[in-house]
Amino acid sequence: MNNEAVDIKGYDYLFDFRNNYQKKSMKAGNLEIQYTNQEAEIKVFNSGLEIYKGQLSEFIRQLYEKHQGGDYNEVDQKEMTFTIQDAAVDMKIIIYNAYGRMEDATDKITIDGIDFIIMAKVK
Repeated sequence: MNNEAVDIKGYDYLFDFRNNYQKKSMKAGNLEIQYTNQEAEIKVFNSGLEIYKGQLSEFIRQLYEKHQGGDYNEVDQKEMTFTIQDAAVDMKIIIYNAYGRMEDATDKITIDGIDFIIMAKVK
């Protein structure tokens, strides 16, 4: 992935989940983002109330399907950037590194590790 500057305009907070190996939680103001590696799940809370829940494996699936059989070292940063516009929160997720496996029998993606940042703005 190319090392490029990241446009953070329009977001209030940046949460850095690089070098994360298990469960991690970060807070800024009333906003809290939790990530659990085992489920590859992100939860976003505003003043303690859950306002978003999603799976990073869905983003990894998109990358896998687009680059299947290719060189994953050459994936552009723009392709590793995902925008979420939800009723309660806007987020941009930038994945820097991910490793795991596709379960052939179930077509399930298991993420063993992932480095990413989240920029977020509560509506």
